[in-house]
Amino acid sequence: MPLSEENNWEKLFPNLPAYKKYKELDNVDIKDYNHEKCDKLAKSDDGDKILCKQILKNLSILKDKKGEEQARGCYYFQNWLHEKINEKYYNGKNQSSKDYITNKLFDFVAEDISTNGINRACSGNSFGIPKTWKEGKDLYDYFENFEHIECKDSAKDECQKYVKYVTYIDPIYYNKTSRCCDGEELEPHCNSSTKCEYKYNTKELVDKLKNNFKY
Repeated sequence: MPLSEENNWEKLFPNLPAYKKYKELDNVDIKDYNHEKCDKLAKSDDGDKILCKQILKNLSILKDKKGEEQARGCYYFQNWLHEKINEKYYNGKNQSSKDYITNKLFDFVAEDISTNGINRACSGNSFGIPKTWKEGKDLYDYFENFEHIECKDSAKDECQKYVKYVTYIDPIYYNKTSRCCDGEELEPHCNSSTKCEYKYNTKELVDKLKNNFKY
């Protein structure tokens, strides 16, 4: 299901660093990349095979990265995977008739992670729904974009977009940090994609944006 214009942050802020990373995943070169799993994917059309190859090629690139670099890349990959599956196979909240394909794609990811020792942060949440996938992605992107969200040199309309963006993130941020943060410390049951440092506080950032540009 395509994103609505209202909260399609990648389209509104194409130059923020998180959204550049997703473009890299979109543009992965599969011209000479062949994978038997994708070529023999049952009940699939050419579009399914292309997405399958994009998924496995991006995973093969992450396989060669190590430590924190791989983990960070995996968080991006997971978000990208969810978004691609939502766009192609979901109609609103309901999955399309191609649930077999989506399940196989998630299986392929799990198999590659296990076989190649890739960080489990690359695992997709096959039991998730588009709403939770998007909220998880948007919050991660907020943390990654944080240092670049400012109004000092922005035109008024751009600043208004930033205020709208951070205001949208606010309830997602508080829901997550209330469950995952003890002060500035990350709870052990949560992963490192959640940032607990006070500087990421959304309400304070909205106030700062408004003060830097008379909103």
